[in-house]
Formats: sequence, structure tokens, C-alpha cells
Amino acid sequence: MTEADIHKGAPHPSNEGYAYAKRMLEMHSRLYGEQHNLDFRCFVPTNLYGPHDQYNEGSHVVADLIQKAHKAHSDNDVLTVMGTGKPLR
Repeated sequence: MTEADIHKGAPHPSNEGYAYAKRMLEMHSRLYGEQHNLDFRCFVPTNLYGPHDQYNEGSHVVADLIQKAHKAHSDNDVLTVMGTGKPLR
């Protein structure tokens, strides 16, 4: 996924308000900048993972699962994932 993909399609209903707020902030910054001849950048943190993610106790679920799977594999241990499985995204 690239920056160009972030706003493709409708967001999932579970975080629709948050996702549209990010989109509106970017649009507002761009239009305000054009109107007042200013150069703005809008940084949008996403729930993606990659080479610079923080693989620790405070990380997002995908990064946390990668970290736990790697540790379990390195330690020849069992990977235990907790939760009900009910939340949908």
C-alpha cells in the first residue's frame, strides 16, 4: 500500500468517522494552502506495519502479532493469541 492508496474507496464502517476526519483534514489543509499561497503537509498516521514500526507492547495488533510469532519461533515455543475473535475491521 502506498500513500496514493490511503483514500481509495470507502472506509470500514467500524472507523468511518475517524477515517473521514483524516481525509477532511488533508483536504482542508490543501485548499487553505491554495487559497493563501501556503505550503502545508498533512501527516496521517495509519494502522499499517513495516520496517520502521515499533514492535513492542504498545504496537498495533499486526505488528504485535509479527513480534510474538517471531519470538515464539526463535524460542521454539508455542504462539498464543488471546481474544474472542468478535471485533471486525
